[in-house]
Amino acid sequence: MTRVTMTHTRDGAVQGYFTGQCLLFAGIPYAAPPSGERRFRPPEPPEPWTGVRDTTQFGPIQPQSPSRFERFYGTDLQRQSEDSLCLNIWTPAVDDHPRPVFVFIHGGAFVSGSGSLPMYHGASFATRHDLVAVTLNYRLAEGGSLYLGHLGPEFSTSGNTGLLDQIAALRWVRDNIAAFGGDPDNVTICGQSAGGHAVLALMTSPHATGLFHRAISQSLARLTPLRTRSEAIETTERFRSYAGVRTIEALQRLDLETLLSARRHVMQTTPPWQTPWGTLVDHEVILEQPLAAAAAGRLAPIPLLIGACHDDYQPYPHVLPPDTVPKDEGALIQHFDRLDLDGASLVQAYREWLGPVEPVALFVAAMSDFTFCQPAIHVAERHAAHHAVYAYDFRWASPVQDGAMGAGHTVDIPFAMHTLWTPHTPYHLGDYPPVSLADQMHEAWSTFARTGQPSASGLSDWPRYDATQRLTMALDTTSSVQRDPQTERRLYWAEQIYRCSGLLLES
Repeated sequence: MTRVTMTHTRDGAVQGYFTGQCLLFAGIPYAAPPSGERRFRPPEPPEPWTGVRDTTQFGPIQPQSPSRFERFYGTDLQRQSEDSLCLNIWTPAVDDHPRPVFVFIHGGAFVSGSGSLPMYHGASFATRHDLVAVTLNYRLAEGGSLYLGHLGPEFSTSGNTGLLDQIAALRWVRDNIAAFGGDPDNVTICGQSAGGHAVLALMTSPHATGLFHRAISQSLARLTPLRTRSEAIETTERFRSYAGVRTIEALQRLDLETLLSARRHVMQTTPPWQTPWGTLVDHEVILEQPLAAAAAGRLAPIPLLIGACHDDYQPYPHVLPPDTVPKDEGALIQHFDRLDLDGASLVQAYREWLGPVEPVALFVAAMSDFTFCQPAIHVAERHAAHHAVYAYDFRWASPVQDGAMGAGHTVDIPFAMHTLWTPHTPYHLGDYPPVSLADQMHEAWSTFARTGQPSASGLSDWPRYDATQRLTMALDTTSSVQRDPQTERRLYWAEQIYRCSGLLLES
């Protein structure tokens, strides 16, 4: 029998329900609708309400076009609206027993995704590990990062409004989560891809200080460097030109169809391995590059669990425009030259490491390192000089679509969240994903949220990461700790990317 439960937030009473496993409160607003004159501005508090607000249904999601990863994990069918700055809470009980809080920030290249996607549901944290789990929506693309500071000083933080949304949600958690059985003094943030990138940005931002106490970053989208103002202005000018407007007021009056059309234009005129959206070093919300902050010990002084999928880029050749995927050695060299790398030396190095592989396989291996794996390693070794870090390498390969996913982007999420049995799982993981790996990984994430150190039944002791041994947990059906996996690649990428920043660690 369904049990209806009510509790009180600072904005008013809310009514959730018993799902058969735990309590769910869905679609709770943490900020006012960012439309009209509020568009491109920092989030404002929601209007308080009288009576009891029904929170038994997920709220609308941010306006967006279909994700290129839909073929692997399905379509988000929720209604779209700018009035979607809401969050969802799964809790074992509404009581005065404070539980660790796990806040998940979704990915989607800053242009798609939502906190209500079934793959992100937090019921298992509540039912298996007595945690309170929270997911949230935040502004995407132009709504979350169209920089307008050069047009009006009152919009100087507009390049980071999506991040400010996340900060507003974390403030809401601080102020309200005790009413849902959560401990506001034990909050872990976790994000994947764009969400993993956001976790590091939150650790860098002084506006987020004290709002969370541990952090998990999964497959952080390329972190070095964050956008600069000049890069952000170039995107803004392309957007304004296509939309046919010149003033901020005109941008605030545009209908959603025009906004989405201009967004698609910007995406189509940007190389597909890059994103024109995301966080920005604006010297207000974010003062410096996260990698520089990590090296100087200026990231949030908290434990960090960080890693990536072993072949993170594996799905991309199946979702990128075919003419952008290199088909021969010359195209490979040209591709990496365009990324300001030494294409010839890179291709030669990967030929030596991988042996005689097809150009697409080399492309996947090198882009996995460049975009996801190596940034995680370099953040880990810098933060580890100051605070506890635990590193992982997710290696289980999904068999779907003749290996199109492999140990690739997003495959780790259902294991970390223990959401193996959603309607879309067969398209993502196949019919028989290893439950034991989900049990261990989910427990490790939950234990880290509770104590700051990952551990799980059947998993060997997970040592701290340091720049001497670089001990890394290889997560698979049989997991093991490895010392400095793929040393040659790590050293190569340190030379290729990071020496110019002055942040190369001694090998």
